[in-house]
Amino acid sequence: MPNKVTLQFQTPQDFSRFRSLVSGQVTTIDIGDLTITCTCTDELIAHAMNQFGGRVIREFAS
Repeated sequence: MPNKVTLQFQTPQDFSRFRSLVSGQVTTIDIGDLTITCTCTDELIAHAMNQFGGRVIREFAS
C-alpha cells in the first residue's frame, strides 16, 4: 500500500535520479531543500534510502 511521504536527499544528483524514477507519483518538489513529496510504495521508499541516500522527513497520515 502506497504511503505519502516527504523524502530529503543529500545531493542534487541523487535528488534528480530519484525524481525521474518516481515522476508519476510526485506531489510536490522543493529543489532548494532537495525534497520530494510522493505517494510511494515501501519498496520505493527503501530504494530512495538505500540507493540514493534519502531520508524520510515527514510521513502523512492516511
